[in-house]
Amino acid sequence: VNPPTTDNFTSQASFQGVTDGTRLGLGVSLDQSGGFFAALDGRGNVQLYQQDSNTTGSGWSFVSTVVATSTQPVESMDLVVVNGIPQVALASSDSIQVLDYRNDAWNSLGNVPWTPASGGVTSPIVAQSASGATLAVASLENGGSNWNVQVWEWNSTWVPKGLPVIHSTSNPFLSLSLDIAGDGETLVIGDWTIAALAVTVNVYRWNDPQGWSSLGSSPSFSWGPVAVTMRNDGQSFAVATPPPSSALVYEWNKTSEDWEVVG
Repeated sequence: VNPPTTDNFTSQASFQGVTDGTRLGLGVSLDQSGGFFAALDGRGNVQLYQQDSNTTGSGWSFVSTVVATSTQPVESMDLVVVNGIPQVALASSDSIQVLDYRNDAWNSLGNVPWTPASGGVTSPIVAQSASGATLAVASLENGGSNWNVQVWEWNSTWVPKGLPVIHSTSNPFLSLSLDIAGDGETLVIGDWTIAALAVTVNVYRWNDPQGWSSLGSSPSFSWGPVAVTMRNDGQSFAVATPPPSSALVYEWNKTSEDWEVVG
């Protein structure tokens, strides 16, 4: 395992494990400095590792297994490091947890007021801003007929940041991927529908006091599923599939006020 050489992109995606988008790994989240990574195994356990200080990426030491309090297995997670302290967000079908690792122990950062839809949810996904102070949660609801993204900000408690972003379809969604820019101001969501197995990427930007507003057109693809990752400043995002891999990078064009493919 080698740490990234750049930190242009955040690390959160359903199967993306590094910040520069060059390598993929199921259930892996690497912090932007490349000094820590967290791994989610098939049993829903999350383990934290730290790069050895005397190596250049080949040596990693086990730190701790994340102590989750949910009765359901962890389905996704995201890792950031805030002032040298690892912080993980964990998503289960019944709850969302945020914990940090201080003084050799995992500590809960309040209760995230996330309530699953009455029709049930599948595949909840979490993403954190670089500071760990903004948290986004995406999930499929009602048998995949719609997805829902909720965002909170930390202010001694988790406070909603705008109304949820909800998108419905007549063709059920199969999966989702989510990321939030490092500054916490831009969301990118990739959804994969049963119809023609098509993928659509939607981007939303925070406009206070209006809330989350759609930004530009929504690129679509005939391949999937996808992982999406957003650059720290929200001006670019990458879309990638697992092997055999396909990948595209989009950048915001201020002149045309739309997304365009780079390269």
